[in-house]
Amino acid sequence: MKLENIYFIRHGETDLNLQQRCQGRQDISLNETGREQMRRTAERLARVRLDVIYSSPLRRAVESAEIVAEPRGMKTAALDWLNEIDHGALEGLNRAEADAAHPGLMSVWLERPHEAAFPCGETLSDVEGRALEGLRELFNSAEGNIALVTHQVISGVARCAFLGLPLSAMWEDKLVNGDWFEFALDEETKKRIMSRRRPGF
Repeated sequence: MKLENIYFIRHGETDLNLQQRCQGRQDISLNETGREQMRRTAERLARVRLDVIYSSPLRRAVESAEIVAEPRGMKTAALDWLNEIDHGALEGLNRAEADAAHPGLMSVWLERPHEAAFPCGETLSDVEGRALEGLRELFNSAEGNIALVTHQVISGVARCAFLGLPLSAMWEDKLVNGDWFEFALDEETKKRIMSRRRPGF
């Protein structure tokens, strides 16, 4: 059986999402709203065959993956490349705090994400690099339908790669908590991913 479909699922809500803070690598659990979001996601995906469920190693993604997996009697496994972008010095800050500490950076991030560089953190190109490497490994090893429970930024970067879009389009069609992108892995799409080169804009 070959790899057929990949589902990029965004984790459920956390308190940091609710507070509109730069969550990044902050390792926080889901709040109750987030748990309910993921229970609804599990119900919506109930008729979809999933052969493997992977997640980011961060708690909010692991917990979300487990909620999707539990009614199926499946186990989950973590993949480091599914981690959220590292916001570096902006981790845990809200917009006002980030603007005070690093004037203009959040505006660049929200308007021209491919140009943003977080001090002591990652760029979007960094995220694309590890996402492409991880996807290529999946192409060579995974089979069937794969669920990847992860984060908004890496899901957006993956969408750009699958659709052949520049990284400047990362914020288009953003995932809300508990929603997903579905990509069918035909030969044309696989070739697009395998041949994509950084920088992606």
